[in-house]
Amino acid sequence: MITFTVMGLPPELVSGKSIWSSRRQSLRLLHARRAAFVAMNGRDLLTGPLSLQITVFAGRTRFDLDHIVSAAANFLASAPSKSRLDDVWHEPGNAEIWPHKALVYRNDKQIKLIHAEMLAPDGSTPGEYQYTVKVEQLEVSDGRTYMPALRS
Repeated sequence: MITFTVMGLPPELVSGKSIWSSRRQSLRLLHARRAAFVAMNGRDLLTGPLSLQITVFAGRTRFDLDHIVSAAANFLASAPSKSRLDDVWHEPGNAEIWPHKALVYRNDKQIKLIHAEMLAPDGSTPGEYQYTVKVEQLEVSDGRTYMPALRS
């Protein structure tokens, strides 16, 4: 399981452009991918079925929660190999979070369970956005129901 919190606006799918080629989304993705990289702490990619939980503290917002969930599912894996990238990705300090490198899991098709919510800010960060992402391995309990994997 990994969990991380990012201060700022979450990445979201945008119409007409790839999130990887949009400057606005790439700047958000940089923060998100860096936080995911730190949370992984050198561990191997998560395998098997996974759950994705996202909590966005946003108050009044124009965001569509499903656009944020879709972007998160994408940025935790890797950008498609033919994706055009914004220039910001080519800066030397971004090598460890390079978009074509999977960070948490290999493919977003591994996500079998999603929980997402958008909440008003809790008061600890007035006027700021933040979001928390949690990815957890699942196991099949009866051949078709996914349950959180037991940790030993």
